[in-house]
Amino acid sequence: MKTLFLILALCKQPDKQMHFAAGNIISYSNFTLTKKKLFSLGLGCSAGVAKETYDLSGRGDASIEDLAFTVVGSFTILIGGK
Repeated sequence: MKTLFLILALCKQPDKQMHFAAGNIISYSNFTLTKKKLFSLGLGCSAGVAKETYDLSGRGDASIEDLAFTVVGSFTILIGGK
């Protein structure tokens, strides 16, 4: 949990913080239900890819940085999940 707050504190852009938190919440919520870290990681990363693909269709502003923050947020399950 300390890692989560540290990363959020280092990033001053609210949009990037939301992407990080979304990846974290999706991965951790799924891990709580399934106890499968890699599946939970994949689910969080897939959500980021799906969101940026949706943005690429012209309905938003696609950003590799947004995807990166979602993926990093998802990766916290590997260090934080028990």
